[in-house]
Amino acid sequence: MDGSFIDIWYSLKLKDRYSYHWEHRAINAEKNVIASNISDIPEEALRDFLSFVQKIMERGIRIK
Repeated sequence: MDGSFIDIWYSLKLKDRYSYHWEHRAINAEKNVIASNISDIPEEALRDFLSFVQKIMERGIRIK
């Protein structure tokens, strides 16, 4: 394991409130947090987010 993890949060009280976070400093030592422009629909946003993480992991690219 590389020490990275994904945190997914959905509000049970507030509709369409959610957040996704990929902690991957162990992979590339980056400390920058970058906002994304993914869908406002939680299901689509999760798909986009996981696809992004998968592409980065497959390529071994450092995020800048």
